[in-house]
Formats: sequence, C-alpha cells, structure tokens
Amino acid sequence: LSAERSWLNKCFIVCRPFQMVFGVVFILLALIIFVSLLLTCIDRILHGLGYKMGYALPKAQLPNPIDIVMVNTQKVFPLDYILISAIIMYWVFCSMAGIKQMGIWFFWIRMYKIRVQRTRPQALLFMCMILMLIVLTNNIMLYTLSPQYVTFGSQHYWKNETNLATNKTHVELVPCNLHAAQGECTMTRMSTLTTRFFYKVWFFGACYYWGTWAFLAVFLLGFIVSIVKGRRSAIEDEVESDDSDESDEELLRA
Repeated sequence: LSAERSWLNKCFIVCRPFQMVFGVVFILLALIIFVSLLLTCIDRILHGLGYKMGYALPKAQLPNPIDIVMVNTQKVFPLDYILISAIIMYWVFCSMAGIKQMGIWFFWIRMYKIRVQRTRPQALLFMCMILMLIVLTNNIMLYTLSPQYVTFGSQHYWKNETNLATNKTHVELVPCNLHAAQGECTMTRMSTLTTRFFYKVWFFGACYYWGTWAFLAVFLLGFIVSIVKGRRSAIEDEVESDDSDESDEELLRA
C-alpha cells in the first residue's frame, strides 16, 4: 500500500502543472453551467407559461451559451454527444468529490466518512443511492441547461407571415419552438415526457423549477465559501485518511 501511494504521489507531482490548468478549465466550465442555468430560469419566469404549465418555455428569448454551443455542434456528428457526455460526467465526478469531502450526513448528524480503502459498507450503499438520485436529477436538469437542444435540437421550419397592409406573404426559416404548427417539428422523447408530466402534475414542475433556483443559490454560496475558506493542511488530510474505522461508530453514538 505504501509503495502504491508513493507511485501515485510521484504521478501527482509530475502532473501538477496540468492539474492547475484542468482546475482553471473546470472552474470556467462550472461558471458557464451556472450562467446557463440562471439565464434559462430567468427566461422561464419572464416568458414561460406560468406555474400551471410547469413554467414551460415556448421559445427561448435570452441567449444561453451552452444551448447555443450544443445546437451548433449537433451539425457535426458526434461532437454534441461528446460534449453532453462530458458535462454529465463532470457533474457525476463533482458529486463524487463532494460526497467524499463531506461524508454521509443525516440532517446535522454526520454518520459516515468516505475514505480510501477504509469506507464502511453502509457508507458505500448510501453513496450509491445518492449517486443514483444525482444521475436521475441530471436527466431533468439537462432540460434547463440546454432547452432548445434537448427539445428540438437543430431543427428548423418554414414560418409563413402575412402582412395585412400589403397582403404579401413572407417565408422565413426559423428554429423550431412550441409555437410551430403540428407536424412541422418533432420533439425528443425526453422533452415530451417532461413537458407532459409537468403539464398534468404542475406541482412537480413548479417544485422542480424553484428547486433549480435553490441549487443555484447553494452553488453560489458554496463557491464563495470555497474561495474565502483557507486551504486544509497536509497534516489534516493525513489524519483524515488514516482515521480508524471506529470513528464512524463514535460519530453515530455522538
């Protein structure tokens, strides 16, 4: 085990410059995701159909950076699949890192710690259950992160507009939206299921929408705390990793 740790430490030292670069890239990606979710939430409350329709957005009015990139990259197969898979994996790995850092909590009670080769089986079961819920939430969160891509992709349709003054018809190629005539555009199965569910059970659609706002608030608070809070020392990390298995029992008894 010590030899394995020594080998890993040497690899980490060699990759230290790349870790800094990856850290900057991931922070920028997190900020872009935050901005995209924020713009979509603002757009849905300003131009959506209201809480009775689950705040469905007929047509995006505010520019969404991730949505714009995903719609344009769909024209180059399979670039959009690679990007959306990278975003999902980024969410999953960030969630795993957060669970490892915080441990398993029940409200204000810390039940288990997550440690390398020293995690209790009960903690692993809880961690797997939390990750399953996170993956399920990702399927719904994509609808807010990139609404146009998830709903219609890069589809377009010919829109006819008649000028009553001149009695002339103007034909324009526009991106698909919920205002399109039936048969002009095809919604994805995921967006169809989500929209119908939120329409029939509007309460869950409203809870999901305001839950996204809560997620943005927690993200912003955590980002500020991570910047202000001092970095943990190497001694604290070693004590945490070498902690005994009995410490979990002490946490539960406390």
